[in-house]
Amino acid sequence: MPLLMTYCTNYEGAGLNGICKDPIPFWRRFKFWVEVVPLPEFALANGSLDVDKAEQKRTHDMWRLRVRRFDPALINKDNHFVRVPFTQGEIMSFPDFVRLVRAEFTQNLNR
Repeated sequence: MPLLMTYCTNYEGAGLNGICKDPIPFWRRFKFWVEVVPLPEFALANGSLDVDKAEQKRTHDMWRLRVRRFDPALINKDNHFVRVPFTQGEIMSFPDFVRLVRAEFTQNLNR
């Protein structure tokens, strides 16, 4: 059994609607839902990356992570697919996210 698992998808809730009956066991195993978002100074009005602004700067530091946590209290008991049971999200840097994952991983190992 792996100690740490990740998955990548372009679909909210991992696109599980229609391919599984109960997504809760899946989501419970992935504590964080992470979305890569451009910093406001590199973003268009719709939140996507402004390529022209990105090409004008000499930096790779134009991204932050929106980190949502799995929250069992947000599970919709009637229909698990109505709302993905994750918090609204906190914007953080990649190093901050790595510290968060390490802390969660260490806490999980110590159970």
